[in-house]
Amino acid sequence: MPLFVHRSNRTERLVDALATVVAKPRAREHVLEPEWIVVSSPGMERWLSMQLSRRLGVWANPKFPFPRNLIQTLLDAADPDGREQGAGYEPTCMLFGIAAELRTRADDPLFAEVERYLRDDANARRRLALAARLSELFDQYLTYRPDELQSWAADGGASALGKDFQPALFRALIARHGAGHLAARAQRASRRLPHASLSEFPQRIHLFGLSSMPPLYLELLSALASAHEAHLYLLSPTREYFADLRPKPRRRERRQLSFDFDALDALGEDVAQEGHPLLTSLGRHARELQELLETRTSYRETAQDLYEDPGERCLLHVLQSDLLALRTRDQCGGTRHRLRPDDDSVSIHACHSPMRELEVLHDQLSRLISERGVQPHEIIVMTPVISEYAKVIDAVFSQPESQRPLIPFRIADRGASETQALMLALDALLDVLQGRFGANQVLDLLGFDLIRAGFEIAVDQVDALRSLIEDSGIRWGVDAEHRQAQDQPACDDNTWRFGLARLALGYSTGLAPEQLFAGCSPLSLESGQGQLLGQFLAFCETLFELRQLLQAPASAQDWPSRINQVVRVVFGDRADPGERKQLSLSLRELAEHAERAGFDESFELTSLRALLERGLSTRQPTHGFMASGVTFCQMLPMRSIPFKVLCMIGLNDGVFPQSDTPFSFDIMHAKRRPGDRCRRDDDRQLFLEALLSAREQLLITFVGQSLKSGKPLPPSVLVNELIDCASRSCELPDAARDEALTPLARAAQLESRLLLRHPLSGTSPRYFGADADARLFSYARGSCKAARAVVARAATPARFSVLTGTPPERPTEIGLQDLERALMRPAREFCQRRLGLYLGDDLSALPEREPMELNALERWKIATEWLEHMLAGKPEASRLEVQRARGRLPHFVSGDLFYDDLQATLESIERTFGALTRGAPMRKLDVDLTLDGMHVSGSLAELFDTAHVRVQYSEPQGRHELRHFVRHVVMRCLAEQDPGLGLPRASYLIGRESSLCLELRGSATAALRELLSLYTEALSQPLPLFAAASRTYAEQLAKGNAREQALSAARRAYGDEYQAARDDSRGLDYSDAYAVQLFGSFEQMLAQEGSRFENSALRLYQPLMAARRDV
Repeated sequence: MPLFVHRSNRTERLVDALATVVAKPRAREHVLEPEWIVVSSPGMERWLSMQLSRRLGVWANPKFPFPRNLIQTLLDAADPDGREQGAGYEPTCMLFGIAAELRTRADDPLFAEVERYLRDDANARRRLALAARLSELFDQYLTYRPDELQSWAADGGASALGKDFQPALFRALIARHGAGHLAARAQRASRRLPHASLSEFPQRIHLFGLSSMPPLYLELLSALASAHEAHLYLLSPTREYFADLRPKPRRRERRQLSFDFDALDALGEDVAQEGHPLLTSLGRHARELQELLETRTSYRETAQDLYEDPGERCLLHVLQSDLLALRTRDQCGGTRHRLRPDDDSVSIHACHSPMRELEVLHDQLSRLISERGVQPHEIIVMTPVISEYAKVIDAVFSQPESQRPLIPFRIADRGASETQALMLALDALLDVLQGRFGANQVLDLLGFDLIRAGFEIAVDQVDALRSLIEDSGIRWGVDAEHRQAQDQPACDDNTWRFGLARLALGYSTGLAPEQLFAGCSPLSLESGQGQLLGQFLAFCETLFELRQLLQAPASAQDWPSRINQVVRVVFGDRADPGERKQLSLSLRELAEHAERAGFDESFELTSLRALLERGLSTRQPTHGFMASGVTFCQMLPMRSIPFKVLCMIGLNDGVFPQSDTPFSFDIMHAKRRPGDRCRRDDDRQLFLEALLSAREQLLITFVGQSLKSGKPLPPSVLVNELIDCASRSCELPDAARDEALTPLARAAQLESRLLLRHPLSGTSPRYFGADADARLFSYARGSCKAARAVVARAATPARFSVLTGTPPERPTEIGLQDLERALMRPAREFCQRRLGLYLGDDLSALPEREPMELNALERWKIATEWLEHMLAGKPEASRLEVQRARGRLPHFVSGDLFYDDLQATLESIERTFGALTRGAPMRKLDVDLTLDGMHVSGSLAELFDTAHVRVQYSEPQGRHELRHFVRHVVMRCLAEQDPGLGLPRASYLIGRESSLCLELRGSATAALRELLSLYTEALSQPLPLFAAASRTYAEQLAKGNAREQALSAARRAYGDEYQAARDDSRGLDYSDAYAVQLFGSFEQMLAQEGSRFENSALRLYQPLMAARRDV
């Protein structure tokens, strides 16, 4: 009996044929005998079940094995004696067997290169990694090179690579596990199958939707078909014979063909004839499967014609119809199809980021659902790597209905390590336990509910712990011993033991940070934080104990108990029982494979995790696919399920199709054979099947524009091939019929129609009627509101005036610090106090590098504190000891050198300070004055009989200078109102390299009135007053320069600030991002607020510059 083959370009028609065969009774039918249908994925299994139940009415008791499971069952039935030995050739068992054999081959000359690689291999880490790769290769050899392995086993045959260690290694595996490997069992089964009917094997089997099969599998199926009914259902793009089609050889191949006649014959007589370009480029697997059917099997083609021409209603159908007929209209002399203006059956979208891809996709699907009646379950979205898009998908499609229309969705094809709460938390926990114990790593563990709940820490307490960790000086490492194990000097400073000791001492003693206890600086806690500290200490001690538990290597038999203990201690009974069972099962299987292979060595946690991940990744997820709503899934081979709308996202250049990186000793890579699998050809076949499976719309997105520069980026080469092919068969409705137009020009014309480049932001007004291109639209309600605000802002004379509302009442109570802040950063004060808008990331990453070299901010903090201690007369030794005990100084000699350098600078500041104050005592004065109905309150410190003197480590410029000027004006205003206070006329600001003096000219009351007026304006509406640009403008005018020169200098100063605010590496503390948000570029600000900018700059900085002189 031959193998029956059914072909169609429509999967639905193949299901019709399957249903017809299934409906026929079998020769020896048993009521409980299942119908065997071999599929490639759980998704195909689910879809087939639904389709057959619709066609047959009742569909029960099916069995859906994968191809490998079918072959294994077939071998167990035809070769029962080899079943036990075959277990030794399971990939994981083979891995342990290879690792054990590699250990014994150190003196074998064939393994010299391997031995060099494994030299100084601690705890078998490299050996297990190499064994994992070799086990994958041997598993492929058994399937795709059985003849070569049989030659290695039978007569000591050599490798195709010449001098190679692999034949000897394979013979060693046979000696260890026996001759029950796939190649030997398949050879024995092939001899028995034609002459035996296997009663325990089903009478009839079906293989559905497989676009590629190893020759070994086909030969076994052909032998099985002699006694059992076997049907093969193939998705075929064309009814024509296409196994002999070949793409045009590349230039290098042409040079080879010019003198290699054997290669020329192998490619076929008509090398230049491509056939259909997409089929020759993408259909290698399908072509080779047809070739193998012709040469390796005896099959019968069914008489029924299952092919269906989709017609020419739209571009998508034209492409499918041309594939069916194996034609391209520019070569066969046919008339190109003229696209309708509303034809969007194929659309390609270039976006700036994955997030924008999903936002664009959501808008496109919202239109299809609301306007065209497409149901969410009729849509599938595929991506090359689902794990990279899963979080973005959740972020966009889970938004509330107030922001976007709700579209139900499910994400399929995510493994246990990506979806199960236990595995996610355990993976992060093991990262910490075998890592550096970085501050962020440990804190991030408390982001997992399963971990946090075990120590009774609430989610809203994590921020408080973040502050405690940062203030305590913890950076990384458990203690000095742990750091030494990480090849770093043994030092307790900035370790977890160091910081936790500071926290515990501060809570238990209540001492101030300067009061050292046994060399430890206490860290004070806020009221009510004692219980939280106790819970956090218990959490940290648990981590330290588990680290000790997992630190030593262990055997595969011992690791399960250790990991189970970690799960029990940290997660308790809170973890899902099913997830715990799956983890225990994986660990137990690992131990069983190692025991079967005779591998009893100890290995590290790193190797265990790699082995565990390998085992979990082989378990195909069975949920999520076509569950309900839109299905998001991985682009997997042989998933040719038809959908009304098929979307492919993330088709970026260099990402899809993916490339293999073979080892140098891979014999399959050295010489390819028909039927061999490679990732690049898999992806090309997948793209072809996706094109055939879309029924009404094919939608493609990719990152096609740089997020930083906006520069266009190319899509996947397959997208370009699709556009090129479409240009051969179609033309635009308004295109001139110019036959002389080059193919590139035609492709460019069509690309302008199919490819849409989207704006950077979803809030762009172009989506909401501001662009003539009707293809730009959005259903995002929140983005629409933002776009309207942008349009309104552009139409109003001041940015953000649309949000300011009714101006506030004139302030009557003003704090001195509020006055300073409003004049130093008016944009920030307006945004925060009027709009409630706060920019910046309060949850920035904790520092994890010990202070080996201090940045400017760290130097400033330490220097400022030391300066205060110096002026207070505290001993020099205590200053150094306190800073070391707080973990703020560089370790070892570096800290001493930093101290010496800083001490010299501070002594210079101290000498200047002493010369100005002349030893007079410092006094403090309360500020309580009223001017024009506004009451200013606060306090002035650093007052001496001779002068008002402030010292600082920073240079006396910018905002520091402005703050000192405000205080000087207030002091002189108090002196004018009450001369008896005896206040000095001058104020000094001393920096580390220079100093300045402020002595106000004119009335202090008038100067304060101007400052209060600017303060009132800053809170009423955005005030175009800037620390650098405004001062520069006033300074240039004071020097006698023309207004245009002053504005040009101000533009440069403003530009520096503007760029700094947009530079992620700087952070908002050192740039005026609020000013950028309110006013945009300097040109935008000047066009809308030019006169106010010039006026406010002169009002604030002219009096300051008149009062200022360098000392």
